[in-house]
Amino acid sequence: MFLISIFDIKNREYELIRSGGTKMSTHQTQKRRSLKPTIKRVMRISAMYYGTKSNKKKTARMLSLVCVAACAATTGLSVIFSYAQRDMSTALSNKDQVGFYDAIKRYVFVVCVAAPLFALYEYAKAMSVLHWRKFMTERMIEMYCENDKYYSLKFNTAVTTTAAAETTTQEQVLDNPDQRIGEDVRGFVSSTTTLALAIVHNIFSGCAFFAVLYRISPKLLIFCFAYSLSGTYITTAVFGGKLMHLHFVSLTKEANMRFFLVRFREHAESIALFRGAKRELKTLSNTLKKVIEVQKEKIVWNMKLDLFTNAYEFATFCLPYLIIAPLFFKGEVEFGVVTQSSYAFRTIQNALNIIVNRLDQLSGLAAESERIEHFLILLENKTTDATAREKIIARKVLDDEKIAADVILSLKNVSISTPNSYNNNNNGQLLWSDLSLNIARNQRVLITGPSGCGKSSFLRVLSGIWNNGTGEIFVRAQNDSFFFMPQVPYMPVGSLRAQLTFPEGVVIDDSSDDDRSTGGYSNRKTKIINATIEEENERLQSLLDAVGLGDLSKRMGDTFDDESIVWEDVLSQGEQQRVAFARLLYQKPKPSIVFLDEATSALDEASEQKMYELLGDDYTIVSVGHRSSLIKFHTQKLRFVLKNNDGKGSKSFEEAHTHRVGRFVLENI
Repeated sequence: MFLISIFDIKNREYELIRSGGTKMSTHQTQKRRSLKPTIKRVMRISAMYYGTKSNKKKTARMLSLVCVAACAATTGLSVIFSYAQRDMSTALSNKDQVGFYDAIKRYVFVVCVAAPLFALYEYAKAMSVLHWRKFMTERMIEMYCENDKYYSLKFNTAVTTTAAAETTTQEQVLDNPDQRIGEDVRGFVSSTTTLALAIVHNIFSGCAFFAVLYRISPKLLIFCFAYSLSGTYITTAVFGGKLMHLHFVSLTKEANMRFFLVRFREHAESIALFRGAKRELKTLSNTLKKVIEVQKEKIVWNMKLDLFTNAYEFATFCLPYLIIAPLFFKGEVEFGVVTQSSYAFRTIQNALNIIVNRLDQLSGLAAESERIEHFLILLENKTTDATAREKIIARKVLDDEKIAADVILSLKNVSISTPNSYNNNNNGQLLWSDLSLNIARNQRVLITGPSGCGKSSFLRVLSGIWNNGTGEIFVRAQNDSFFFMPQVPYMPVGSLRAQLTFPEGVVIDDSSDDDRSTGGYSNRKTKIINATIEEENERLQSLLDAVGLGDLSKRMGDTFDDESIVWEDVLSQGEQQRVAFARLLYQKPKPSIVFLDEATSALDEASEQKMYELLGDDYTIVSVGHRSSLIKFHTQKLRFVLKNNDGKGSKSFEEAHTHRVGRFVLENI
């Protein structure tokens, strides 16, 4: 606790730099950049793994026990090694040939025993890191995907003050979740395991050689403690806070760099069409410049740290001799005792100087643990700002006694606001208010209105991924019965079979292991089809024929299972939209409601008509679109009317886009 107190008292105050984040208070910054909160964070995060109630806990404890046992065994061998080294040195100084070779034999024995023990230790350590990383990564991905948090965390989050989290209420935006799940977890697990085992090893070594050094010279032992504490004080006071800060900033800047590189790759075609490479190059260069600036500052401070630690470490080679040499000159100790005292001194000094020796690693761990804990807080306590203000749209089950039996979706006094991050304020932007609406089975509703009025937001509300606002939404079916088709369909990684069966995925089971095929990744569940591969392929081919993509399988080499295709590069947007319709037709049972958000915008009118005809009269459809050609495919029109402050409809384009709040008017077609 003494070392921790030193670090807390002397820790410098630095501003937290986050991508899109806010400046933290001096008190909060100091708290986050000190060692004591870092230790608490590491313990809380580690408890996710070591405190779990499953076989994983048993595995974790077993691997940890093996590592600790190996540490204890190697420490004992180190003590034996010090005595063997002492006897060799004494025998050489006395020209005792027999004693020298006896010492060599003991040394060889120690080496033969130590070699497999060290190998076992490194193996157990590596397996412990791997097992822990696997658990942490899987758990964080599960939490990230749970209840569509991967989507909701795009927006600002109100974080409540808790003693466990040691954070204050503030607007926080999650930056680079991929880096936190991937790189930060890997670094955290590796650093924590290495440091924890180093501490265990240092405790064993310090205790073992404490007795050795005390027997040789109590004076030398006292000097060892004083020397180690002074080194720790100087290191933490001068370098600790700065290096922790630089590690945190470095992680953020590196993550931003990778983010821009990924965006450059994903939007390569658009950039090429706009001839925007120079502009993107400038952005990437500026991002790289920020990375380099931080790295340069890290290099400078690491050089300063190296200057101190090198001088500090080199001094340990001569200081023990200065203290023990007078005893040797007086003939009170043998020459071998001098060498043993130096070995014991350095061992105890290294055990006490874990902060000095591993400051760079501790700084990295502090940054990684802070980013991971921030991520976990958002995952565990995620709530929109609307929720915090008790303004959230309630979703309830329809009551047949109050609402007609053919109604499958009902809205009562629903008002919608955007998430806070859309407008950078605490209230969001009110899009529309007090809408009451009933949608009956097999009804077709077309939503129209000016661009930006909130038509797509309305679909987000109906589908359940937006809840910002007030009012009640009653549904008869589960959310899994809703099928959403955006303007730009998502094309998952996988085969043509995976595209057509998304989101469920499919496994074909014809009772033959040789003929079993997997249809790709599933974000919900995997459907098992009791059919032959040929039968299922025929079904998929018929769907492709129906949407006008009959030659697609032939273009892919007459296979539905080629996993090497990047579909965004193969299919045009119009073809992607037709694939989306094929996905809809594949669904069994059929979705209760289909939401079409300009789902035919990239199709010609003839193809658009074909897609709607394929749906027949078996679906309840809610569409968003601007084309007048869509009217004939719907039975009702929900028209959005923008209004001025006086509540009357806006007439001009300027008025419509200045006063965006409006209302919906339901009209029969």
